[in-house]
Formats: sequence, C-alpha cells, structure tokens
Amino acid sequence: MSQTKVDKRKQEKKNLAAKKRKQKIGKVIGGIVTVLVICGIIASFAVYNYIKSRPSYIDKEDLQTAINEEWKDKGYDSIFTAKTPTEDTTEASTADENLETEVDSSAVENDNSSEETEAATTEEQN
Repeated sequence: MSQTKVDKRKQEKKNLAAKKRKQKIGKVIGGIVTVLVICGIIASFAVYNYIKSRPSYIDKEDLQTAINEEWKDKGYDSIFTAKTPTEDTTEASTADENLETEVDSSAVENDNSSEETEAATTEEQN
C-alpha cells in the first residue's frame, strides 16, 4: 500500500502546476465577472435616473395647463399676476394696428406736403 500512496503523491505533484494554473484563471475570471455585474447594476441605475430626469414633451395647450397648475400649486398666483398668451397677442395686435394707422396717416401727410412743395416751386419758376 505504501507504493500506491507514493504513486498517488507523485501524480499530485505532477498535476499541481496545472491545478494551480486553473485556480488562478478561475479567480481572475470570477473577479472580472463580479466587476462586470457590479458595473451593470450601477449603469442600470444611472440610465434609469437619466431617463426619468429627462423632460417629457407635451402639446402646447397641455404645456400651458401644466404651467398654470404648477404656478398655482406653488402659490405664485397670489403673489404675481401673469397675462395669458392670448391677452398678450390681443394687445400686441391692437398696438400694431394703431402703429400702422399712425404710419399711414403720416405717409399721407408727407405725400400732401411734397405735392405742395412741388407746386410752390413750379409757381416760383414761372
């Protein structure tokens, strides 16, 4: 029996280098896989938070409604008064119409005065 033990021990010594090599490779691969799993978990949380923090796009009418609700929720409506976009455009169009009327009337006056000036110069020349 002693000879079988000796042979067994020789065989173990012979395969010891290959066994240690396999163990080292297994440890390195296990470490790499562990790091990749941890990075994957962290990346998934980061992507989730990034996607959640991005604004969602809504229609113009819904946006105005959302802004008005947020304004009221925070209590700004009692502190500040804001005009709605329809009021602003109505006032702007009225102002534009008044300006156009003033420009048209001043243009007519300039035309009349230039005609009077031409008539006066022709009379002076005659």
